[in-house]
Parts: sequence; structure tokens; C-alpha cells
Amino acid sequence: MATLFDNPSTRTSVLVGLRDWLASLYKASSEVGRAALVNGALEHLFERPRIRKLFRGWKADPLLAAAFADASLWSKKGGDSTTAAPAGYLAHPSGVTDGMQDWR
Repeated sequence: MATLFDNPSTRTSVLVGLRDWLASLYKASSEVGRAALVNGALEHLFERPRIRKLFRGWKADPLLAAAFADASLWSKKGGDSTTAAPAGYLAHPSGVTDGMQDWR
């Protein structure tokens, strides 16, 4: 996903569409799904200041503002965020720790 943002030939409309899709996905997800989205995608996208800047409008939305703040911790703390996983995040019987079992 970051490759799209890094590619100078990617149209702005594509990047805005991807940002808005991620916002919709975040809003429609459970607490566990939201944590997976923040920890698995957003915080890594936000390592790039240019990408984080594209998402700064999220600060105006109460729900997305929390996602923006949590995802920004990753780069601000040098790749070590303090965002805790919600209950159930590690609940897969196989021990898988990606939280995807409770995506919605």
C-alpha cells in the first residue's frame, strides 16, 4: 500500500480514495478490527510524513482522531508504539496474533 503513496505517478484521487476507504473500514470495524488496522497498516504508513500529512484531516473526526493519534505513535516513538491490543486480539486457538479472527 505504501508503494502507491511513494509512487509519484499515482494520482492524488487514488490516494484520497484509499484514505477514505481506510476511514470507512475503520469506522465499520469492531474494536479488534480497528486495532488490527492501526497496528497492521496505519502506523506503518504514517512512518512517512507525507502520508501522515494526507491523513491529518482525520483529526477533525472524533473516531478517526483516535486512530490518527494511535497510528502516529509508531513513528513518533521510533517504531515502538504503546497502543495496547484490545481484549480478544490474541484469542485465536491457533495462537495467531493478527487479530483478524474478530475483524468485524
